[in-house]
Amino acid sequence: MTFLETHYLPTDRFHSLAAGLDLPLMVDGSALFADISGFTPVTERLRMILGARRGAEELAAHLNRVYEVLIAQVDRYGGSIIGFAGDAITCWFGTETAAVQATVCGFALLDAMRGVEQITLPDGSLFRLGLKAVVTSGTTRRFVVGDPGIQLIDALAGATVARVAVGEALAERGELLADVATLERLGNAGVVRDWRGGGTDRFAVLEPFEQSPDLAAVRFDSSLPIQRETLFPWMLPALVHHIRTGMGEFPIELRPVTALFLRFSGINYDDDTNAAEKLNQLARQVQAIVHGYEGSVLQLTIGDKGSYLYAAFGAPFAHEDDAVRALNAAIGIREVVGRLGYLDPAQIGISRGIMRTGAYGSSTRRTYGVLGDEVNLAARLMSQTEPGTILLSESLLGVNLDGFALESLTPIEVKGKANPIRVFRLTGLRERSFEARFYTSPMVGRGDELTKLHAAVRPVFEGRHSGVTLVYGEPGMGKSRLAFELQQRLQQDGASVTWLTGQADALNRAPFSAFAYFLRHYFGQQRDRNRDNNINMAAFEIAFDDLLAFADETTRADLVLYRS
Repeated sequence: MTFLETHYLPTDRFHSLAAGLDLPLMVDGSALFADISGFTPVTERLRMILGARRGAEELAAHLNRVYEVLIAQVDRYGGSIIGFAGDAITCWFGTETAAVQATVCGFALLDAMRGVEQITLPDGSLFRLGLKAVVTSGTTRRFVVGDPGIQLIDALAGATVARVAVGEALAERGELLADVATLERLGNAGVVRDWRGGGTDRFAVLEPFEQSPDLAAVRFDSSLPIQRETLFPWMLPALVHHIRTGMGEFPIELRPVTALFLRFSGINYDDDTNAAEKLNQLARQVQAIVHGYEGSVLQLTIGDKGSYLYAAFGAPFAHEDDAVRALNAAIGIREVVGRLGYLDPAQIGISRGIMRTGAYGSSTRRTYGVLGDEVNLAARLMSQTEPGTILLSESLLGVNLDGFALESLTPIEVKGKANPIRVFRLTGLRERSFEARFYTSPMVGRGDELTKLHAAVRPVFEGRHSGVTLVYGEPGMGKSRLAFELQQRLQQDGASVTWLTGQADALNRAPFSAFAYFLRHYFGQQRDRNRDNNINMAAFEIAFDDLLAFADETTRADLVLYRS
């Protein structure tokens, strides 16, 4: 068993799977959140001086060096890294001495960071990384959500974990903050330097222990017998494919990616007995949409004042139309959230740019991530947009978005940006009228195909039967031109033809999506309310039969359909 399969899971989750046991849904312990700052400017500088490829290789070395020393401390003190959120880790300690273990580990992380915080780049420039840590304690719910056919997600939920975000906002570089519950569990060992916040969100800035408590070292045992197939449902599908085909991990790369952040609220994780099922229902539906557009759900973060899902389009696998895929997914996700009556309207932010993508971590705990300045911007747009709204950054202006209805808004101030940025509201999909194509030059090299196509449709006009002829091929091969020439030849034959042209969605793989363009009108549907692939088979067959019957009653099957 290699680390590729074992170390993409939290330590305690791996051990429970190896033992054939389930982790309890309600747990008591301490959460440790550690956030590294400074990698974004390092990434940009390396790309500038070395280029995307060499810059990514150099960055990978720095990333893994830092995470190796930090994750070693989490392993040492018995913590399990539940998830990575950008350059931050959320850890869980579930023993009777969890508060002490988490706090000691937090100070160990700060100490370890001092040994790797300075980075010298090939051009001699110096960068200094930073780290801050937060510890909270109490009862927490441990959820497993998601579609096992796509990916299972391990999540912590409840007020104890939600307080981590409050402490993170109050903490400064080089500090460790602890909530009141943690301080009470530390007893006399906790020495307070200062207080931050107030009320239930009061946090103590702790001084390092004068004498570190004696805690037994904990070793991760990756030799426990377990089937690979047991681990794969917990891993990113693209990563599983890479491992199965012998290609291993995805290397660190710098590539264009579109980031989508969804903020959702309305679930009471502490008191609602159905909270797990509600979260699971949302996660599975969002996964299905994102996976359908060949994107990746990378992160789920739960808080009491709002939770979020982060999806990326363009990594690990890239497409020319990743931004278009992201916008289509956003519309679908907004509809899903609207249909789930227990959720408040969705808030979605989208941005696009050169991102740091790939696998990183230590030899005991790994993840696949997509990080960069535009990821942060998408998250901030998500936080600033109105409920029920999809907000796009100006970074998408260079993408062909003709198929979407956009509304330009007043530029807004965003943290981390020196100047206001232009933003746009995505209101839905836009119907595009089809303009007839006129060709002034003769068609070349398609005579045989035209003859075959003409012969294929001739029985329709001889009254023998009705039918559908499919013209297919790669983009730019001349399919539309061939259909146009068929139309001209039929007119020359004197055939009475009602020519209906439907524009198929390039991203819709449903077999009858080409016909949905005009079938929507037949059913009185609106495109911004109904996805093309929601037209079911039975409804299509009824409609198609009716359309052919209409043709038979008028000009004996003068209906020619083709996929544009």
